[in-house]
Amino acid sequence: MGACGLDCDACEIYRAAFDMEAAQALAKWFKSMGWVGEDETAAGVQAKAPYCMGCHGSRSAHWSDDCFILKCCVDDKKLDHCGMCKAFPCRRLSEWSKTDADYLAALDKLKAIRQSK
Repeated sequence: MGACGLDCDACEIYRAAFDMEAAQALAKWFKSMGWVGEDETAAGVQAKAPYCMGCHGSRSAHWSDDCFILKCCVDDKKLDHCGMCKAFPCRRLSEWSKTDADYLAALDKLKAIRQSK
């Protein structure tokens, strides 16, 4: 699980290194964004992986090494996830969760983890 509560195992960016289906989806997305050429194959995308090893992995293989959540939670506060923070849920995390249904689900997951403790 990412510091934000997202499920890394469900993420195609994380899975592309070892899952050809994820690499195919990633190649399609990368093409649609213009990040790779139209002739790029899923195998080519997979060969360039890993694109992300999670929040606690190498920063050289992290999808968004400038992520405010990563910097605050992992770097500054040395926590495994935001649900461990005294200020949880902070304003920035709450605002972030409103921008995507998966982000909202991630916040809800962190809330559930926190309540179960």
